[in-house]
Amino acid sequence: NLGMVNTNLSKNIVMTSDFITEVNIKGSFYDCDLLTIQNGYVLLEKNGVKYVDYIIDGEYTINTILCEENTETIAYGIDIDTGVESNEIVFKLVAPTTNMGTFTICSELQGVAEYTVFQVDNDPVQVFSTDTYCLHGNLPSSVFIAGRTESGTSFNNIGFAFGANALDELNLGFYNYNHNADFSTLLEGQVVFQVNNSGMLSTVPEPGSNMIIEVTKTGAVGEYIDFNFSGTFIYGGIEYSLLGNAHLIRTN
Repeated sequence: NLGMVNTNLSKNIVMTSDFITEVNIKGSFYDCDLLTIQNGYVLLEKNGVKYVDYIIDGEYTINTILCEENTETIAYGIDIDTGVESNEIVFKLVAPTTNMGTFTICSELQGVAEYTVFQVDNDPVQVFSTDTYCLHGNLPSSVFIAGRTESGTSFNNIGFAFGANALDELNLGFYNYNHNADFSTLLEGQVVFQVNNSGMLSTVPEPGSNMIIEVTKTGAVGEYIDFNFSGTFIYGGIEYSLLGNAHLIRTN
């Protein structure tokens, strides 16, 4: 507490924590049309202290000090133009960089517990907040599966299968798409996916697909799994673009 100051002042400040390190927090934000938020900001709260910083070209980044490992942090993304606020984003700070993920600030998603949002080419954006699932499959090769189906049918709008690690858990970071893999051969760090086709991952994209799929949050049963995806995929020799993100609760 420096008190009243009206002249130049120099004072040494002694940090008492044994664990002090800098951490960079970053994230991406889209509107309902999966267009980057151009005029918005993020309200970030950690250890009872609140920070506000702008979203620039859809990207959010801020440097802060981490005094305890795995500090739980809460954030909200806000679109100034529409006045819409995202749902609560809860994540843990990990040095040197914490990717809070990609989120959609959209009125359709306010109060929604989980969702998948994606767009193929210039088709209308699909926003799903019901009939979604995120589970750990009991398959020949342990995988995490996330997707969305029509209620009461086997039609799959979008689905992903992630190769688990040796502990049968999902890794944070980037997954490589492998068109030669299936449930029995999917390795750690690999992913197969399927979009708008019948049958859960019965037909996967063809060679030449170039997808970036990043898991930004992983949790136990009842906790969130977040991932974003972008790039191109090939079906029937035709190249399509794909952009989206998922915010799903693991059910088993």
